[in-house]
Amino acid sequence: MSERIGALEKAVKHSGEASRYNLAYGSAVRSVRMDVSRGFEIEQPAAFVPWGISEAQFEQDFAALGLRHITRGYFTAHCVSLGGLPHELGFHFYPREGGGLNELEFFRSSHVSLAISFEDFQRHLEATFGEPTITVPEPGGFPSHTWQLRGADVVHFVIERFGPEQHVRIKRTISYLKPRPAHER
Repeated sequence: MSERIGALEKAVKHSGEASRYNLAYGSAVRSVRMDVSRGFEIEQPAAFVPWGISEAQFEQDFAALGLRHITRGYFTAHCVSLGGLPHELGFHFYPREGGGLNELEFFRSSHVSLAISFEDFQRHLEATFGEPTITVPEPGGFPSHTWQLRGADVVHFVIERFGPEQHVRIKRTISYLKPRPAHER
């Protein structure tokens, strides 16, 4: 990971984007480990959002997040999580009507460059969840990363959709129903 960061920093300095990078993504990465089997921890504003919470209960309990109701079953908010990363966070409820929280979507409303944003998210994801379970090289130059965790899968990849688009998502899985091995208790 540090080799990728070094190469990225060198490319950023060479390209003249260094000052914009420092202004946009200069926050230090704090190493925090998170157990996402029961929900997700937001650092600022401080909140723990449990999986499965109903849309109505979520709207009532987490109004302090400055929620924006986009459509039925989908809210967004600006927050800080993953060890100091400022971002937008989308909250997906399934089914859309009468469902519970089952997916989180991380994004930025704007970014300096896709390469810088990708590396920044990756550093924070690895500081929070460790090394990815699966990494697959992709043709666009950005690898696809997956963390298979107890209770949730985390994905980070770039797809081509009207231009390259970064995706960072955490989706609840049914593995939270499986008993943990004795050494994990």
